[in-house]
Amino acid sequence: MKKVEIAERAKIFALEVIKLIDKLPKKTSSFVIGKQVLRSATSIGANIVEGGGSVSKKEFVNFLSIARKSAIETNFWLELLDE
Repeated sequence: MKKVEIAERAKIFALEVIKLIDKLPKKTSSFVIGKQVLRSATSIGANIVEGGGSVSKKEFVNFLSIARKSAIETNFWLELLDE
């Protein structure tokens, strides 16, 4: 049950990031940073969902680890946009 909940939360987060990116000013810096945050934010949910189809616990943990790293990266890009 938790896999479904976290995947849904990651999807909602990705959709919110998409809305944010669409509102950024049309400047080169916004485009470059926006592309990075969009890539990393959508990667979170994609890796969680892909991990759900894992054939072993080790593989599942690996996908969640990648999702966590994408979340850390996303946080960096969002902080950069904020500042």
